[in-house]
Formats: sequence, structure tokens, C-alpha cells
Amino acid sequence: MELGDREAGVTLRSPELGNLISLESLYLGHGTWGPSGNRLTGEIPAELGDLSALTHLDLSNNGLTGSIPPELGRLHALTGLVLANNELSGPLPAELLNLTGLSVAILRGTEVCVPGTAPFWQSLMAKNTAIYKPRGWCNSSDQEVLESLYDAVGGSGWERQDKWLANGPVLSQWHGVTTDSLGQVVALRLSTNNLMGRITSVPWGALAGLEVLDVADNPGLLGPLPLSLTRVPLDTLRFSGTELCSLQQSREWLNSILVVEATEGMCEPLSDRDILLALYETTGGPRWTRNDNWSTDAPLEEWHGVDVDDDGSVTGLKLIERNLIGPIPPELGNLISLESLSLSGRLTGPIPPELGNLTSLESLSLSGRLTDSIPPELGNLISLESLSLSGNLEGPIPIEAGNLRSLTRLDLQDNALTGSIPGSLGNLLALEELNLRGNDLANEIPPELGNLSALTRLDLGDNALSGPIPPTLGKLSAQAAGESNHVGNRISLTGTARSAVLAVITVQIPQHRNRPENDSK
Repeated sequence: MELGDREAGVTLRSPELGNLISLESLYLGHGTWGPSGNRLTGEIPAELGDLSALTHLDLSNNGLTGSIPPELGRLHALTGLVLANNELSGPLPAELLNLTGLSVAILRGTEVCVPGTAPFWQSLMAKNTAIYKPRGWCNSSDQEVLESLYDAVGGSGWERQDKWLANGPVLSQWHGVTTDSLGQVVALRLSTNNLMGRITSVPWGALAGLEVLDVADNPGLLGPLPLSLTRVPLDTLRFSGTELCSLQQSREWLNSILVVEATEGMCEPLSDRDILLALYETTGGPRWTRNDNWSTDAPLEEWHGVDVDDDGSVTGLKLIERNLIGPIPPELGNLISLESLSLSGRLTGPIPPELGNLTSLESLSLSGRLTDSIPPELGNLISLESLSLSGNLEGPIPIEAGNLRSLTRLDLQDNALTGSIPGSLGNLLALEELNLRGNDLANEIPPELGNLSALTRLDLGDNALSGPIPPTLGKLSAQAAGESNHVGNRISLTGTARSAVLAVITVQIPQHRNRPENDSK
């Protein structure tokens, strides 16, 4: 059974398809590598698992969502599975391992991941099934954290390091590691194992499922517990018998953990030097393209990219294209005198909400592979004049952005922001430049943007905006209007909006940018 290019545009439903028990081939895409296909939406019906004679299933190049149903593991005759270029996500079902005749599974262009478990690893190593271009192993970030821990605290000298850095992603075979059904770490027990060093550089926040951490009786461990550890949903934490200590900022988090065996006392407050060292260790400082005097006893003003005031407090930090790799440490939120912060590179993970404590900050620029949402705490930066965030940020623009009354430049282009443009941005009366290009913002342009009388540049292009341009934009200066860009949206000039706006604005309104319904980020 085959439906060719774009003959559909409907939800893929069953049980009707499940009745075709003699069907051997089902093609609802456009071949394995085709650029187009049907426009099927919805989830893959579980009833397809009833097609016991099926040998080939091709649903590629559609807009299918959800996870792969485990019922497909009943298709014992299946030899080829093609699900490429859909919006599928979640793990590859373990039931597919029952398909001993499956020779190829093509998953490129999806967010499907492969569980980091022994059965999947052994199947791939035996080359029973060739799996092309999934997102990767479901526990790849967990593996990166454990490798970072091994390097940070002298893994080669541990008393027990069985299987560490071996067996690919099967972390359950590493000494002291317990995992769930996806191979993600839920417990890490490394007590009395000769761990030595600081754990500041470990990106703990990526262990989203960690419940138990036991590093007790390793007297060589020292320094403060990193604030990134407070992102982890622990119910058991043991670090007695070490030189680790906790910061005052961590006390509330520690008190929320069910079982805690800790050292006595708390750390001294972090100095600016300590905080910069946390950045250095977390983002691969030894491999930066310039790291002059970092991690030395030299005065901080001699560290590359660092500015200080007369008291020696850090006021500026600029590390642009210096090969920073890793997450931004929350400790940066303790640089209370900081006025300018500019970081770029292969920065990963979320923007720490602790940056909202930097109330002296006037300029903030972060660029990399940042994920998650923009923290609403950035709305506390009342002195901020310039804000630029670039990466893969998701979710809505926080309403709290409207609190940044000193802001003259707001640049959030080329992220994956969704939802409506908040009307609170109309409170930014000092704003001269607003750039929201290249996101997934939707709905109408808020009329409150017409309050931005100081605006000289407005770019809302390449979003999914719709509806009329509000008449209030007619109040913008001629310069702002002339430099406005709404290309790639579904907006129109009608009625009073047309008469109010056309006097001062030239707006390009071509067809909506080519964003197919099955396009996935």
C-alpha cells in the first residue's frame, strides 16, 4: 500500500489500518531519503502492530509526533522501518529488539534516542540492526557527567574503577553506578574509593534523574559543593569524611533532602577568584584559545578578559570566541560588582537563574548552545541596558522582561522561543533596538509595542506571527518604522491599521517562510 507525495494532510488513525492483516508493505512517506512526503500528523497508531505480515513500514517525511509505540515490536516479519523526518521523540522501545529480522531502522530527523542498556548495545555491536541517525543514546549527557567526574577526581587512581570509560553507554556496568530502563543514572555510590580533588568542574545539573549520591569517606575531596548540584533531585546525599563543604546558598536545598550525611560547618563565602576558577574549571579553561594568567596567583586584572575596580572586585568579564565548552556555572551570580558579562562558545545547558542576582549588571551577552527557557529572574537586572541571548532557548519570553526599564537593546534572535510576544515589552520606554527574528513566536503583535517611542530598529522576521499590524505601531518614529522587518510572518495591513501605519512604515509582506508542518528543530 502506497500513498505518494502530499496526497494526504490528515491525522494517521486506526484501528482501520490494523485490519489489513495481509499487508506486506506500507508506504506513507516519500522514500527513505526524499525531501517531501505526505502531511500526516498525530501519533503512530499502536494498531499498526497488528499487521503481522508487514515487512516494510515507511512513515518518513510527515508531521508525526509522540513516541514510537512498543506494539511495533509485534511485527516479527519486519525487515525495514523508516520513520525519518518526523517530530517523533522519546526512547526506541525495547520491544523492537524482538524483531530479529529487522535489518535497518532509519530515524534521522527525529528526536528519538536509543536506551543506553546492555541489550541495545549488544544488538548494535553484533550489527543485528543498523540504526541510522537517531538523536543518540538516551543517557549520553549522563555519560559525559561521569567522564567529567572521573577526570576531575583522579579516576585512574581510584581503588575501584571497574568498567569505567568502557562498554560504551552501558553505565550500569560501571562500578558504583545504578541506572534506570533508559540507562540514565539514578544512583552513584563511590564511598571509600580514593576520590581526590574538586568536583566544581562536573556538570551535575545534567544528571536529571540522580536520586542517590554517596562520596563519603574520600578525604581527598575538597572545596565547596557546586551550586549546579542543587539542580539535581537528590533524596540521599552523603559526603561525610571528606573536605567538601556547603555554601550558605545551598542550605535550603540541603534541608530539602531526605537523607544527608555531611561534614560539619559551612564554606567561607566564595571570593571573586573562587568564582572565576569555577568558570574556568566548568568550561574547559585549559583548552581556551586564550587563558592568560587564569588559574594562577596573578592579580585578577591580569587574567585575560577580566576587569576590576579600585577595590579589586570583578566588574567586567569578556570571553568571546575563546572555546568555552560546557555549562555556565551558577556561581557567577555571586559576582555582585559585575557590570558587564559577555560569554560565547560552545556553552551548553540552561542560563542560571542566579544571574538575576547581578543587580549592577549593565550589559549581558550569552551565545552558544544554550537550552531551556529564559529565566524570569533576569527581570531583576534593573540596571541592564543591553541584553543579547543566542542559542537554542525555548519557551516564552518571560513577562518579567518588561521590568528592565533601563534596557536600550534587546536581542533574542535565532532561538526557538514560542508563545506570544509579551505586551510587557511595551514598558521598555528606553528601548532603541528590538530583535526577535528567527524564533517560533506566534499570535498577534501586541499593540503595547507602539509605546516604544525611542525605538530605532524593530525586527520580528521569520516567526509565525499572524493577524493585523496594530495601529499603535503608527506612533513609532519614522526611522524605527523604516527599519522594521516582518518578513516571514502572516501579518496584514487592514482598516485603521493600514491608514495609521502606512504613513510612516514600509513593511515587506511576502509569503510565509517555507516552514513545513513537519519541520522539527
